[in-house]
Amino acid sequence: DLDSVEWLENYLKEQDVPMVIVSHDRAFLDQLCTKIVETERGVARTWKGNYSDYLNQKNSWITAQMAAYQRQQKELANMTDMINRLSGGGQAGRAEAAKKAMEKMKSEGELIEKPFVPKKRMYRFPQSQKSGRIVARVENMSHGYGNKVLFQDANLLVEAGERIAIVGPNGCGKSTFLRLLLNNEKPESGVLELGQHNIIPIYFEQNQAEALDPEETVLGTLEKAAPMKPPNELKALLGRFQFQGDQMHKRVAFLSGGEKARVALAKFMVTPATLLVLDEPTKGLDCKPGMMVVQLLRKLAEERTVVALLVRPQYPVLKGFDRAMLVGKGQIVYNGAVDALAPAIEMALGRPVKPTINPADMLVDHVTSLDAAEVRALRRALPAVAVAPVAEPVPRYTGEEEELLTLHPPSGKPFSNTLPHLTRVWLCFTRTLRLFGRTPWFTALRVLQAFFIQVVIGITFLDATDNELSTSEVETWQGLLTFVFQITGFTSVMVLPYVQFYRKQYLREMSAGYYNSMELVSGLIILESFLWSSFESIGYSIIIYHMAGHRDGATYQVFNWFNLFIWMSTCKVSTVCVGLLFPDLPSATAFFLNVMLMPMLPANGIIIFTPQIYWPQRILVYLNPLHYSIAAEMLNQFDESHLFQDDARPWRNPNVTQGDWVMDQLDFDTLTGDKWQNVYIVLAMGVIAYVLFMLMPCIRTLERRMDTGS
Repeated sequence: DLDSVEWLENYLKEQDVPMVIVSHDRAFLDQLCTKIVETERGVARTWKGNYSDYLNQKNSWITAQMAAYQRQQKELANMTDMINRLSGGGQAGRAEAAKKAMEKMKSEGELIEKPFVPKKRMYRFPQSQKSGRIVARVENMSHGYGNKVLFQDANLLVEAGERIAIVGPNGCGKSTFLRLLLNNEKPESGVLELGQHNIIPIYFEQNQAEALDPEETVLGTLEKAAPMKPPNELKALLGRFQFQGDQMHKRVAFLSGGEKARVALAKFMVTPATLLVLDEPTKGLDCKPGMMVVQLLRKLAEERTVVALLVRPQYPVLKGFDRAMLVGKGQIVYNGAVDALAPAIEMALGRPVKPTINPADMLVDHVTSLDAAEVRALRRALPAVAVAPVAEPVPRYTGEEEELLTLHPPSGKPFSNTLPHLTRVWLCFTRTLRLFGRTPWFTALRVLQAFFIQVVIGITFLDATDNELSTSEVETWQGLLTFVFQITGFTSVMVLPYVQFYRKQYLREMSAGYYNSMELVSGLIILESFLWSSFESIGYSIIIYHMAGHRDGATYQVFNWFNLFIWMSTCKVSTVCVGLLFPDLPSATAFFLNVMLMPMLPANGIIIFTPQIYWPQRILVYLNPLHYSIAAEMLNQFDESHLFQDDARPWRNPNVTQGDWVMDQLDFDTLTGDKWQNVYIVLAMGVIAYVLFMLMPCIRTLERRMDTGS
């Protein structure tokens, strides 16, 4: 433990005798060693200095050795080329001399060996749904055993994607905190609860390595833990843990303690989870595997939360975490960023932290020497700026993207009654055009796709309604194209970039940090309606409605539609925003409800926004008459409500008397004459949209690059 290691360090420093030390503890080696002997690939090399000096010298040696190797290889290639060109000619003597020089270099050992650099292997971790923003919450928690108080009025908030290292003296309650976090124990008082959305914890115990089946092989252990994983992926992960070739087929019983620890960690990492709780994950591992474990945890924590207990963290390992939580004498003494730990200690203790000293060890040593009252005073003395901020993560953008977010930040409310100033809208518009200019072919495809989608909806609009708007403005092809361009112009040019730069921002603002498509569509539609209305000279009110696909089901969507109609009949609406988001086949019914019922909305303008780039693929499927019958049957279930007959709530279309009217207008069996021409056009637009869909993999690649700022 920590106290014993410190005692051993001091004891060995006082001994004036030569000693050979084999240890996994980098800090221990740095304190004691003056020479490092490295054994690698059958060769032993000696380096002067401690372990940190060895790492620096080794990196410099690899760089110099690689440069010398490449120079010699270039020289040998030139000599070989000269031998091939001059052999058998008038300059055969030069070729023979070059050949002898090459043979001499090989025989006398002058060839420079290429330095060994381990390959970096990539591994895809098991996918799991993202958790909510709040992973765990601790409020005024107190806990202990008998007269020993481990926590007193502790407060903590753990958020999604964080990597938290828990450190502290022996017996201070670190392992107890993990058990409380996993609900294996209940606190004596206060609150400790996990988040409500998709929190799937997995626990790595200290004795996990001893629980392995000794008769199973290394690879077989992982195959049992993840039977659905391809063997190549499991081998790639074992390669990251330094298992190569035949080592993967070695029985666990013949592994060393460190090798068992690596197998246990690999087994742990193939299990899907959103909350990873680890009790001393680097115990028994030397420096390189320990750092590799932290790197893997950082990769895992991109979509998950990691809480790890570290008894004696090496500082490079500790720096792999975002937040350090130091526990001692019943208090969470420090709960802040790892990078701010050393400055916080210097400010609180009034003495500098040496670069060679682990600041976490220094603070643990100091807390061990204090009583409970002094620890509380120390906690208050630590600067508040060092505490890790409790805030949801925000995607980092640079350049014009950041300016765009600054110009139009999310309000934090579902929607706002204040329209943006025309100048701000114009600035957003010009920056949007510049962003589009970076990838013109990508922009052209998106705008073209939006145009064809609107043509399909426009034609359906023309067929589905007999109201004054359609007969006066959309009855000719010129009127139809004008109508389509009015919609497409704002939808494609003004709003599409916000799919890239606003989707994560609005998601986290409106859905507590986890990805939910309906909230995303709502936020984007609100923004779109702001932009449209800024160019309108009329007063407006907004109806926000979003359709989801597979989660809700068509029946629930029908209920929502009729609720929307009832509400809209009581107020004047000038702009209606309808978001279409259909990722699956069962949502075909909802698609028809949108297209066929929208003409009956009492609105002067309709914005149709489709943030999902892949639903045009199913336009042909949506034209299946089977879905007409399904939608008609569902509408007839609501006939008792007389929504289309109530004189107190007149609709835009006075001819609508029952739900079956919508179905009669578009049923393939009743379409005759020139109306078939429009059906063919819809089919053609669907085919074109499908072709555009086939190009979407390239666009999705660009989207990912835009998301990451690359």
